[in-house]
Amino acid sequence: MKITITLLLLGGWLCSAAQKQSLTNIQERIDQALDASFVKKSNEIIPIITQLEALKNEATAVYWTAYAQYNASIYPMKMQQKESAIAYLEKATKLLNDQAKLNSEDYALLGAITSLTITLKPNEAITLSSKAANYYEKSKKLNDQNLRAYLGIGRSDYHKPKLYGGGKKVEANLLKALSLPNTNSKVPYAPTWGRDQVYQTLVRFYEREGRLNEAKLYCAKGLKEFSDDYELNSLSKKLNGQ
Repeated sequence: MKITITLLLLGGWLCSAAQKQSLTNIQERIDQALDASFVKKSNEIIPIITQLEALKNEATAVYWTAYAQYNASIYPMKMQQKESAIAYLEKATKLLNDQAKLNSEDYALLGAITSLTITLKPNEAITLSSKAANYYEKSKKLNDQNLRAYLGIGRSDYHKPKLYGGGKKVEANLLKALSLPNTNSKVPYAPTWGRDQVYQTLVRFYEREGRLNEAKLYCAKGLKEFSDDYELNSLSKKLNGQ
């Protein structure tokens, strides 16, 4: 009996250690794998997905598996592999929706996944846009300090045609996002992504509106935090006539 208990405890410890290793720096590893995909011309996120799937239904692992699937869709989308990209997004959506209870981060990620799907399914834009908006509002309701909820609302409104009222919620929501911390969660491996995307969208919005001084200001602020960001550097060159 003592041997059995010892083996069970050892097995539990090994599982916990494996989980901890799989989730260590998980957001950074996924983001780096996405960048590497375009350099190596292959989807470098797939091995991370396989590793995360081995953790089964642990809530944190489910979130990061969905985040990995979401990012894994970007490489085939850029390579004009539409069906492959859609498959990743559908898997990510199912993973999150299959959970018994979703939190603010789950809803914010669901909104991002749904918003990206619009690019691949433009004929369903109205329905998908409404779904994404609903997810973002649920995210904000559960945690009104979630940067990613305000990013989602602002970014969705930026892409919404002016004919349908788009552009009215962009500035307020993105500035609100910038006023918030990357996370206010004490949960291990909580997501912190999105601030760079807030800057990118806000700069593009100001540029589109002809508010070039504000575009330059926030581009400079963004580059202070994300000096290597490709989009912000490209926007800076454009805004400064380089």
